[in-house]
Amino acid sequence: MDGYCYKYPHPAVTADCVIFRTEGGNLSVLLVRRANEPFKDNWALPGGFMNIDETAEECARRELKEETGIEAGRLEQFLVSSSVHRDPRERVVSIAFMAFVQACVAEGGDDAAEARWFPVDRLPELAFDHAGILSEAVSRAHCRPEARVCHPEAYIGIIGAVAGDIAGSVFEWKNTKSTDFSLFSPGCTFTDDTVMTIAVADWLSKGGDLAAVMRRWGARYPDRGYGGMFYCWLFSGNPERQRPYNSFGNGAGMRVSPCGFLSRSLTETLYLAEKSAEVTHNHPEGIKGAQAIAASVFLARTGASKEDIREYVEKTFGYDLHRTCDEIRPDYSFDVTCPGSCPEAIIAFLDSTSYESAVRLAISLGGDSDTIACMAGGIAAAYYGVPEWIVSRTLSMLPRDMTEILRSAGAPHTENNEGNGN
Repeated sequence: MDGYCYKYPHPAVTADCVIFRTEGGNLSVLLVRRANEPFKDNWALPGGFMNIDETAEECARRELKEETGIEAGRLEQFLVSSSVHRDPRERVVSIAFMAFVQACVAEGGDDAAEARWFPVDRLPELAFDHAGILSEAVSRAHCRPEARVCHPEAYIGIIGAVAGDIAGSVFEWKNTKSTDFSLFSPGCTFTDDTVMTIAVADWLSKGGDLAAVMRRWGARYPDRGYGGMFYCWLFSGNPERQRPYNSFGNGAGMRVSPCGFLSRSLTETLYLAEKSAEVTHNHPEGIKGAQAIAASVFLARTGASKEDIREYVEKTFGYDLHRTCDEIRPDYSFDVTCPGSCPEAIIAFLDSTSYESAVRLAISLGGDSDTIACMAGGIAAAYYGVPEWIVSRTLSMLPRDMTEILRSAGAPHTENNEGNGN
C-alpha cells in the first residue's frame, strides 16, 4: 500500500468548535474574527484544517487552543457539514464539535484576529455556513443540563403544580362544583401528574434521555393513575409500544411546568415544551397544549400581566380565554384532552386572586380535577408564589427522591469536565 494514491478527487476536512458558556442566566458562544481571506474580518466558529496525522477531535482541540487560548473538557461531535459549495477555496467537509466551558477569557491567536463571547440571541453575521452549524448546536444546547438556568423560584413554582395535583386528587372521580372544600382533604395524594412533572424536572436538571427518565420514575411509582395508552408506553417491553402514539391528551400539559420555570426565554420554553410532549403526545394538539401551559408559566414568572398572557395564548394557540369559570362550570364534564382542559386551567388562573384561589377554581370546574389544578397551580405559582404552609404540607406528602429533584431545580448545575482558559 506504500505510495498508493487514490485516483479520484477528494475533499479537505476541517473541524469547527461551538463553545458555550452560561453567565448570569444567559447562553453565550465563542466566535473568532478571521484574520485572512476568505471572509477576512468576518466572525466565525473557531476551527481549521485537519492535519494528516491527527483525528478530527485532536484537530478541534488544537485549533481551539491556537485561535482562542481555551482548552475544552469533553467535546461532543454533533454534526458533519458537507454542502458542496460551503467553502469558496475548495471542497471542504467540516466536522463540528460542541462543548460547555466555565466563564473564562478568550484571546485571539494564530489566524484569528480576535476572539469574543456573543449572546446566542445577538449574533453577528457569520462566515461560511457557520450560522446553520451554530443554530443546530443551540437547539441541542437547550436540552443540556449545563445550559439550564437555575432559578430559586423554580423550586417553589414546581411545588405549586404538585400541590394542585395533590389537592385535586380526591376530586378526580368525585367532582365538586364548589370552591368551598378542604384544600388537602383526607385521602389526597400525589398522582401520575406529580410523578411525570418530577421526571421532566429531573430531565431538565440532569439531562439524559427523557423517555428513559420518565420510565425510571414510572417504575418507582407504578400505581399512580396513569392513562391506559400511557401506561402501555411506560411499562411495555415491546419496542412498537414505546414509540410516540399521537396522543393529544392532557398528559402533555400536566407535566410541562418545569419547562416554563427552568428556561431563559419564551423561545426556549416553547422548544422544551415540545420536546417534553413529543416523546408520547406528538399530536399537534398535544404539543400545543404543553406549549400553552409552559408559555403561561414563563410569562407569569417573568412579569407579564394576566391580559398579556391571555392575549399571547389566544393569538398563538387559538384558545378561547374570554370565558369565566362561572360560565364554564355548569356544563363542564370530564375531558382529558388538551383542547378540552388546558384552556380551562389557564382560565382558572386568569380568574384567580391568589395561588390558593386558582387551585380552588380549577378543581371547582369538575372534570379531570387533579390535572387541571396541576396546570393552573403551576401558572399561579409563577405569578403569585405559593404560601409557605402549602409548600410545607406538600413537601411532607412527597418521598425523599422527589424533594431532592425539586431542590436541585433551584441549585446551580456544575460539570466536572468543563474546560478553562489558560
